Parts: sequence; structure tokens; C-alpha cells
Amino acid sequence: QHSNNQALINSLNRMGAGTADDAVTAGEKLMGTLQRGMDTERGSVNALYAQARDSQGRSFPLDGHSFTTTASRLLDDNLLGGALPQGVQTHLNRIAQGEVPFTVDYAEQLKTAIGKLQRFTHDGQTRMALGLVRQALDETPVMGLGNAGPAAGARGVGGNQMYAGGAEMGEQAVDAFNRARLANAKLMKRIERLPGLKAVYEGSATPDDFIQHHVISRSAKAADVNTLATELQRTDPAALDVVRSSIAQHLKTAAMGAASDEVGKFSASGYNRAMIALGPRKLRAFFTKEEIAQLKAVGKVAQYTTAQPAGSAVNNSNTGAMLAGHGLDFLDRLAGKVPIVGDIVQGTVRGRQQAQALDVGAALTRQQARQQRKQGQSPRMTFGALMAAMEGEQ
Repeated sequence: QHSNNQALINSLNRMGAGTADDAVTAGEKLMGTLQRGMDTERGSVNALYAQARDSQGRSFPLDGHSFTTTASRLLDDNLLGGALPQGVQTHLNRIAQGEVPFTVDYAEQLKTAIGKLQRFTHDGQTRMALGLVRQALDETPVMGLGNAGPAAGARGVGGNQMYAGGAEMGEQAVDAFNRARLANAKLMKRIERLPGLKAVYEGSATPDDFIQHHVISRSAKAADVNTLATELQRTDPAALDVVRSSIAQHLKTAAMGAASDEVGKFSASGYNRAMIALGPRKLRAFFTKEEIAQLKAVGKVAQYTTAQPAGSAVNNSNTGAMLAGHGLDFLDRLAGKVPIVGDIVQGTVRGRQQAQALDVGAALTRQQARQQRKQGQSPRMTFGALMAAMEGEQ
């Protein structure tokens, strides 16, 4: 039994429990991986914005009258004029009155400000009003040569020479900003939909409970865990091994508590409860099909080799109670399929079979009792025969 117990523990150690990092170290590794992924993508977004800002077309004028007219109409049609923040309304008034040079660059700054306001407001009508102004900005045309008013003139170097390329320069600048904004929107959308990534982005994540909170806990949704695995795989596949080892360590702790490998007793019930709590979808995010089969096999073998079946209270020697009923057949089949538990199974099954074969007296007593039950007789046994049967079981 001691050998079986050690074999179960060793099987989890080989799955990563024996080399798992402590919670803080594992959390720091995962948070670092996620942060590096965001930094890389943020660098690409910044490069696109820099490219857009460096274009001469960023100073090309937009049609301010068209913008303010469209924005006002959209707000009035949806009865949202009063929901627009005062700061944005002030910008619209200044553009309508020609007080500012309404250029591609100015419009991009206004879009950035609107985006921040939308993210941090909890008022639905305000978000809708800001969205309508943003829609009007996206639909605003670049002004043609000679049509720009005094306040909408270009701010770029070269004065009127920039008009030599016509409105195309302005359109190209708008497209450049749109590409940068789209890349940034994709990054932010991914951050918003993944709790673990969002916690790292906002600085609210803590290393000591990161894996517990975002992977192992029942509150961590399986879909989010799978998305987290994909994010880690994208940046550094080695980070998946950190999670695998932490999960194996979690299962080992559920089975043994804080006991060391030398003295700990493997609890089948504790292990299987932890496996059920994790669920197959979370396990599939980090383990192969074969590895999951081995993890499940450890739980089943532990149940058959350490749990005492109901009704076997008189037997505490871990022989007869160890492998009862269909458990014997199951373990025998399992030994040839799952190498990780083969050593446990072969020795246990063969030893039990040999013990039953040599215990002739007990076998005859049980056979006589079965025949009497078939004939409707009550199984009458002498005290000596009863003791012999009990000793045979023990």
C-alpha cells in the first residue's frame, strides 16, 4: 500500500507537481508574459500612429461645416443633444464658428478624447451621444483645393505647396490614422474581454493569487481560461508549462494537503473533487488528450486502491477491501493502457488474484453460502467456519 501511495504521488510529480514554482513566482512569470505581449503590440500601434502623424496630409483641412451639421442632426434625431459632455460640445461650437483650424490632426485628437470619455463613462446615453459625434467625424470629407476657410487652413510646413497633391494627401492621412486606430481598438477589445489580461493592463493583478484567481478558481470561466491559454501561447509557449505545473501541484495538494511526499497519504476523494472542480475544458487548455487521460486514471486508481468499499468495515488490511467487484477487472485493463499507473495496477491485481487462489478454505465457504442462497436456505455456518471466512478475507 505504501508503494502504491508513492506511485500515485510520483505520477503527479512527473506531470509537473514536483518542479512547480511557488504561487508568487508562477504568477510573476505569467503576468510578465502577458505584459510583454501587450508591450509588443502597443509598440506596433504607436508605430502606426507615428507614421500617420509624420504624414504631410495630417495638416490638411476638413469640412468643419459638414461635420458640425451632421453631428447636430444625429444628436437631435436621437434626442441626445443634452447628453453630450460640455467639453465636446465646446469643441463643436468652436469648429462651427471657425475659431480653430479643423484639420486631420485636430480631428484625430478629438477622436482620441471621445474614445477615452466613452471608456470611462457609465451613462448609456452619454456613450451613445459620443458615438454619434465620432460617427460624424468619420464621415467628414477632406476639403478641396481653394475651399478652406481662414480658420481651417493647413498648419503643416510648406504652406500652400501641400495642396499640390490635391485632397489625396488628406485622405491618405485619414487612412493612416484609421489603420492605427483599428490596431489599437483590436488590442483594447482583447484586453477588455480577458479578465486576466485586463487586470495586468490596469495594474490590479497580484502575483500570489494570479493563477488561482484566473485559472483554478471556480469563478474563472472556462472560456476565459481558454482565451488566456491562447494569449500565453501567442507570446511565449513556455508559459503554458508554468500553468500545467501549477495545476498538477494544485491537484497534489488537494490529495495530500501540506504533507511531504515521504509521509503524505494520497486522498482519492480530495483529488477527484479537485479534478471535477477544474473540469475538462480548463484541462484541455493546457494538457494533451493523453495527459488528461493519465490525470483521470490517477484518480480512478487512487479510488480503487485507497478507498474502502461500503460494507467492508471488518476488513482494514487493504487486501480484500482494496479491490472489490469490478475494480479488479478495471485495473487489470487499465494497466496496459496507461503506463503512469501500470506499476500500481500490476502488483496490486496480481497479488490479490494469487491470494484468492491460495485461500481455498475461504473460497469453499463462500461457494457453499452461494449455493444455499440459490436453494432458498439460510446460510448456516459454525463459529469456526465464520472465523475461517473472516480470516480468509483478512
